Amino acid sequence: ANGFRIEYLKAVLRQDAQHFDHAEPGAVALTLSDAAFDIQNGLSDKFAQMLQGVFQFVFGFAFAFYFGPLLTSLLLGFVPVLGIITYLLATYGSEDDMFGRKAYEDAAGIASETLSNMRTVM
Repeated sequence: ANGFRIEYLKAVLRQDAQHFDHAEPGAVALTLSDAAFDIQNGLSDKFAQMLQGVFQFVFGFAFAFYFGPLLTSLLLGFVPVLGIITYLLATYGSEDDMFGRKAYEDAAGIASETLSNMRTVM
């Protein structure tokens, strides 16, 4: 994730000044932190969970077929239904993330403006 942050920062610094005029004040920093968190989360936690899930599925059904083939074959018929439900939840559940990201972007912009406009008293 750190390599991604460095490359993203280099790409942002190559932009013209007009790019920053049209962006919200906290949008660049929030986009960087969100993208880096998503990459780090995807590479560490989600990959391990996916690998564990695949092995549980394969070895679970192998174990179940060994001890109860009739019941397991009946349950195997419901796997496509569960796959469709999981797909729908993953597809339509991710739309809520867009609304939350917009709210965090607005809040980061307000916080950035507030902190940059504060005067230091000595």
